[in-house]
Amino acid sequence: MMRKVAIVLIEDEFGRVVLQLRDDKPGLIHANLYSFFGGAVEPGETPSVAALRELCEELSIPARADKLAFLWRMTTHQPQGVFDLHVFHYRMGDEIRDVVVTEGQGMGLFRREDITSWERFSDVAQECLTRFWQMR
Repeated sequence: MMRKVAIVLIEDEFGRVVLQLRDDKPGLIHANLYSFFGGAVEPGETPSVAALRELCEELSIPARADKLAFLWRMTTHQPQGVFDLHVFHYRMGDEIRDVVVTEGQGMGLFRREDITSWERFSDVAQECLTRFWQMR
């Protein structure tokens, strides 16, 4: 069964992408790698509502629907199963200073030129960031 997931490509006012450093737990998808904030779409939720909920839960900020934009949908095959990813873009301004990461080990801010190796990034982060930056 394919699991529906909403992930958010967060970009700050300086064009840096905000990524979550995932927990280092056995069996966790993308453990100890940088990837996107987001999570499962719950029954009765739309992917956009799930994306906003996950931002509120994982970053402790009041996420705003007017700052969320759908980018694309993609399927990914992981050891934990097949995922139907709904990828969104969220532009973050001053509120980035108030972020409190409540899931994962922390977060990182990255410009394209900061990434010289994909070693610490999930395959999904690599694919989505490459695609996003090609669109620019």
